[in-house]
Amino acid sequence: MPLVEGAQHVFTWLDEVRARPGMYVASETPLSELETLIHGYYSGLAIHGIVEAVPEMTNHFSTWLRSTRGWSTSRGWAHAIRASVRRGRELDAFFELMAEYRDLRPRTLRWTSLAPRRRSDSGSDRSPSRIEIVRHIPTRLHFLRVWHGRSAANGWLLMTHEGSHATSIAFAKRHAAETLAASPVQWRTPE
Repeated sequence: MPLVEGAQHVFTWLDEVRARPGMYVASETPLSELETLIHGYYSGLAIHGIVEAVPEMTNHFSTWLRSTRGWSTSRGWAHAIRASVRRGRELDAFFELMAEYRDLRPRTLRWTSLAPRRRSDSGSDRSPSRIEIVRHIPTRLHFLRVWHGRSAANGWLLMTHEGSHATSIAFAKRHAAETLAASPVQWRTPE
């Protein structure tokens, strides 16, 4: 199962970066360089269908910054941090925000299996086999984790039509039905 729980994850690596930033980022824009490295890290996980059991440091982190700080992250989280903190303090600010963010706990609240004949709207030949509604506890930030056999991928944090990322299980179920043809299905609560 590709949902990896254990001692090694993105935050383990970022702790190493924090301890020795010069080994990992050496440009005049270290935060942008770090953002690029993190995206590369997640590209590698995506290629193998691996999802870590910790909060994701790509679009989920950006959306969390937007929802908790009100910062525009349209140019990425590195730019948002640089634009919001004193010059020269960007990396320290990133690690402080990361420490707060890493305390979130992604928890599956509901899940459902899909019949093999269902296909995603993307036209992919690989139809989803399972959908999970996941919430970053203690926030109201929900997302869908979609399984294709033994491979998984986290979707973006859900957003209402009004632009709020504070959502609910009912909203996530409707979103799954609209975007993944996951209706009617029986949603189950994890044991």
